[in-house]
Amino acid sequence: MTLPDFDPVFPIPVIAALAGAAAVFTLYRAFAGRTMSPSWLQGPVILLRLVVIALLAFILLNPIERITLQAPESSSLILLDKSASMKLATGDKTTRWSDSKAWAVASKQAIETSGQPVPPLAVFNEELANVTDLDAVTPQGDETRLSTALASLFERGDEAPRQILVVSDGCTHDRGELPKVLATARDLGAKISTKVVGTDTPPRNAWMAAVQAPRSVRPKTKVAVQVDLASSGLPADEPLALVLREDGPGGKEVARTDFRPRPDDSPTEKVLTFEIGLRTTKYSLELIPAMNEVAADDNHFGFTVEVSSAKLRVLFLEGTHAKRTVGMDGHWWNDMEFMTRAWDATGEIEYECLTPLSQYNDSPNIVGVTFDNGEMRLDPSKSFPVTREELYRYDVVLVSDIPVGNFSTEQMQWVVDWVIERGGGFFMGGGNTSFDTGNYDQTPWERITPVDMAAYGAGLLRKTYPIRIPDAVKGHPLWKVSEDPAENEKALAMIPVFNGMNRVKRAKPGAIVLAVRADKEGDEPVIAAQSYGRGRSIAWLPDPNGGWGEEVMKWGPPGGPAIGPQLEIGHADGFSFQRGPVATGPTPPHPSPYYAQYWVNLVKWLGENSIRWHRDQLAGRAKSASAKAGDLLPVAAEVLAVTKLDDLLALDVGARLDIPGTPRVRLEYDRDAREFVGNVPVPAGAEGEQVTVFFDASANGVAFTDAVPVGLRRSHLEFTETKPDADFMKELAEAGAGRVLDTPQDAATWLAEVAAERQKQAAVAWNKPLWPKWPLLGAILALLCLEWALRRRSMIPVVTSFAFLLTTGLVQDHKQKEIATLRAE
Repeated sequence: MTLPDFDPVFPIPVIAALAGAAAVFTLYRAFAGRTMSPSWLQGPVILLRLVVIALLAFILLNPIERITLQAPESSSLILLDKSASMKLATGDKTTRWSDSKAWAVASKQAIETSGQPVPPLAVFNEELANVTDLDAVTPQGDETRLSTALASLFERGDEAPRQILVVSDGCTHDRGELPKVLATARDLGAKISTKVVGTDTPPRNAWMAAVQAPRSVRPKTKVAVQVDLASSGLPADEPLALVLREDGPGGKEVARTDFRPRPDDSPTEKVLTFEIGLRTTKYSLELIPAMNEVAADDNHFGFTVEVSSAKLRVLFLEGTHAKRTVGMDGHWWNDMEFMTRAWDATGEIEYECLTPLSQYNDSPNIVGVTFDNGEMRLDPSKSFPVTREELYRYDVVLVSDIPVGNFSTEQMQWVVDWVIERGGGFFMGGGNTSFDTGNYDQTPWERITPVDMAAYGAGLLRKTYPIRIPDAVKGHPLWKVSEDPAENEKALAMIPVFNGMNRVKRAKPGAIVLAVRADKEGDEPVIAAQSYGRGRSIAWLPDPNGGWGEEVMKWGPPGGPAIGPQLEIGHADGFSFQRGPVATGPTPPHPSPYYAQYWVNLVKWLGENSIRWHRDQLAGRAKSASAKAGDLLPVAAEVLAVTKLDDLLALDVGARLDIPGTPRVRLEYDRDAREFVGNVPVPAGAEGEQVTVFFDASANGVAFTDAVPVGLRRSHLEFTETKPDADFMKELAEAGAGRVLDTPQDAATWLAEVAAERQKQAAVAWNKPLWPKWPLLGAILALLCLEWALRRRSMIPVVTSFAFLLTTGLVQDHKQKEIATLRAE
């Protein structure tokens, strides 16, 4: 029989001495003291005391059974990165993936040779997967999500591996989630070691980093698409091409540009320009790939350009009252008609014409006007907009030869706000009551005009002079007066002279000077344009028609209908409708096609950014022309049906994507931009060439919606930062209580050391007490109770605790003295 081990509370000699002393003292007091009555009780009481002392001594000796727990086998796993970056070359015939496979196979052999269990294999990119055959695995995936893979392993609980060997280049994209994963690893007692693979060799790849394209344009207008092209690992002399096509099989090529990668791999900016057709069309940008690129799906980007069928609305205010004959059949055209008839011919422009009863009356006297064989029919019911909402119904405002007194400061400020916030186009033409001579200096309209005006009357020039169009601006849309490039160049060279102008101090910084005086050094501006806020503005310093524009009104190729001299209609009391002879024969064509096309170009350019013709009630837009999966897409919306600030602040305007499950984002009102703004999350798994942003709002009980297609751009994180991150892999190993591994033998040695450490920690004995705790204490209590009962019978005080047994002699002496004192009394 095997004797038990002891784990005594005190040294065994001390316990033996205490128990012996207690037993001797008990026997001494039993025989030396007063005999119990009846005497036969003496023996059982002494025996009970000795048994209690023995049991207490037994407890103090603490007999135990030493139990050794068997340590479970130390489970391990080799986790390999199989994301797309692992396709990158490390030599002539090797890649990061081939290096990883070779290291994993050699490590398994070394581990097996060392007599340890061979660890299984798993791979990860965005997700985790167990594998048995590494040769069947192809590196792929847009992201490396190491934290996600480790979290998936630890979700297995007790079945999770306790030693993980991570083989990767360290270019992971979810590092922010790693601290939480490492905390879970510590709780489970798991260790993470790392093996870094790869060399600092940039991958051969070219891609479209950003694309900016207009959402909506007018028919037959020139469109510019800006593309930022990026590349890595390509020599600076490698030829690349960017092609813009109409989308679909066999799509027609509409623009192309060649380029070369930059030596420092910085982005290259390219602008493709083309003329839009008559209807909404999908386009695709194709980057002609270089040889042996690591990724080709980032060489394509699709987008849609909407062609708006809404007509451009122009408010035309002119102070000149004159007419002239066109052709030989009695046709009279008002000077304003030389512009309005050109707009009519497009079928895309509608207009409202206003004129002052007297050009020289510097107070409100503007009325509506229509034309009847050159005469001006007045409509006193019409005037310049008297509310902000009325003004916002227009895209372009042209003002020429009308003094400032016809407009209140509030009305002028509406125009400024309309240009800045709603993309309106503002034009001021020259004349005797324009610019400085119209008292517009230091007014709200001077703020949005692209020239610094001179003081009153100081800028009037009354002489004939030629103009010159600078070569740098001949490609501006205003100067495309003919479809034929050679004819257009000839037309610009033969632009007629002007007979006067309002001189100015200078063109403002940032303005584009479209024409200068050719008879004067210093390039004095004659025509200037600028962008202002969302809108645009033009200063035309001569008169658009009338006296100063007499010659330019005839600008066209030879052979057109003859134009007669100017005939004044009158002003103030002399301004009345007078029907003349009825014209005979068909209406002649426009006598000056270049002049006509110029004014069509002008109003289209001015109104191009106006949001009114884009949408009627709610205009949404994406602030970025391309969306990226996993990112936020900034958006903005303008509620055109509401103009009052308090009403705008009360609106609930939202945006969401057309992808099921994506949330609606409530947009916040930006007081400075006067629009609702926010960011719509694009899901990481978004697929396809484009997504659509749906906008919604409700105003005055009416619901409005708008939809904006946005191209979905492919961008491989795997090939933007490809340098192996050895520092990250080292930090991961240190934080994961592991080590950085180099050779396969390092892996085998590490696993052996971890397994031995676990066995050593688990082999510590656990001492299991052999005495039953509660039964033994219950027995002691029962013995003490029995002794109490026996002593009670003999009328002797009972000892009821172990501490009292050790001092029983002293207590008995004390009690006997008390009894003697009582008897003596």
